[in-house]
Amino acid sequence: MIKDSGERREFETGAVRDMAEGKGRFDLMPLSEAAGLFGKDHRIYGIIMDLSCMLDFSSKSYEPFVTNAIYNFIAYCKNKDFEDVTLSDIAEYMLEVAVHFEEGAKKYGEHNWEKGLPLNSYIDSATRHLMKHISGMTDERHDRAFIWNMLAYAYTVNHQ
Repeated sequence: MIKDSGERREFETGAVRDMAEGKGRFDLMPLSEAAGLFGKDHRIYGIIMDLSCMLDFSSKSYEPFVTNAIYNFIAYCKNKDFEDVTLSDIAEYMLEVAVHFEEGAKKYGEHNWEKGLPLNSYIDSATRHLMKHISGMTDERHDRAFIWNMLAYAYTVNHQ
């Protein structure tokens, strides 16, 4: 289930997303500095540093950051190290992310996200879902929402 406030924000591209007001703005936070707070877990530290690098929109070399963030996230979820993540682990999460795409299509319409959202919107949302997941919140599937944002970010950069 994807939480729904019932309120939408619409972007210039025509894409819509749930309202962000009151949720905080991780895309405005100095993520590279915040990463140090999670230094006891190298996977979370790495994810946050990757998210910070992805906010540098002048760089076109985003791909290793997206891949590393997803791998480190799956490693964290599976209580493994990055290099121990298997194709089976990835496939398990892709099955869940497919459900997230299905639920998003019901909420916003099919392919809404392909219309284009600001890149910082993906980082803001991904970071929020990361924090909610590692803090143990279960009000929605924050794990698959994190990966969804990473994939949508990569797609948007590739197709702008």
